[in-house]
Amino acid sequence: METNKNNLRIGDVISVEQAWEDEAGHYHDADAEIIAIHKDGELELDFNEELGNSKDVREFLARTDGYMANDYKNK
Repeated sequence: METNKNNLRIGDVISVEQAWEDEAGHYHDADAEIIAIHKDGELELDFNEELGNSKDVREFLARTDGYMANDYKNK
């Protein structure tokens, strides 16, 4: 089983669709930089301010896991 069929690399920027939900119940995408790729294909992401993410969104998404390399492509 290939864990990174999309050839993602550390430093790549990906878009996470419907990454967070606002108070009105609307979902929003968020861009993130890949900071690590584990052997099983799980990604560690940085939803940093330079990519347009607010502090509240960054803090919320920092606690989220389950991003897998097969599910994302380069932005």
